[in-house]
Amino acid sequence: MGARFEGANGLYRLDTGAAGETVALHYQVVHDHRLTEGRDTKPAESGGVGGNVRTLVGPVRSFILGGTQSSGTSRPSFATEDKGALSDDHLWGNICGDLLAPLPPDL
Repeated sequence: MGARFEGANGLYRLDTGAAGETVALHYQVVHDHRLTEGRDTKPAESGGVGGNVRTLVGPVRSFILGGTQSSGTSRPSFATEDKGALSDDHLWGNICGDLLAPLPPDL
């Protein structure tokens, strides 16, 4: 699904198995766009297909999904390891299931 993270368009996987109102950004995007530089982050870890992945969590200025500014993405995760479910080079990240609730069903 297409979405816009801080002004940049990207494709995202809808991860209906992941709880929470957040976005998990994939390693290659985080690395290539230097998304953690100058951002106040804290170490964390995400689990899923392929095992646990070290991440950083921090604030986001804007995330637009389905034409709607999402207020539930105040703490997205930024993958710091190129492995597991957060290592897909073709996607920007995973949209966690709870972010989908406010969207229209025909989106």
